[in-house]
Amino acid sequence: MGYSGYMVASSLGHTQIPCIIINEKRKELSNKLGFKSPRLATGSDKFMPIYKIIIPKEFKWVKKEKVDKCIEYFKQNGCFDKPVIIKDNGLCIDGFSRLLAAKRLNLHKVAVKIA
Repeated sequence: MGYSGYMVASSLGHTQIPCIIINEKRKELSNKLGFKSPRLATGSDKFMPIYKIIIPKEFKWVKKEKVDKCIEYFKQNGCFDKPVIIKDNGLCIDGFSRLLAAKRLNLHKVAVKIA
């Protein structure tokens, strides 16, 4: 199975994938598995790759329960309830729990709002 198939299946919560998919386009595979493309959260400006978001040194870790709640919301709605708030330079100023949830969901990008 290709990387895109793995990412779709893992975002759906599958830990074991009992098949091999050959020559399947990412969009076709997503449609077959019933995976919806991530939607922009209300108030978002755009999607941004997670690797471009800078976490400040003084960042304080959030509780696991808060991150789990964000993950559950994403699985039910296809997006987070709010965007991650960043500055022009990519510095994250709010939405740390959503950012951590996105990383745990193996998402490559998140909805952001530039403050």
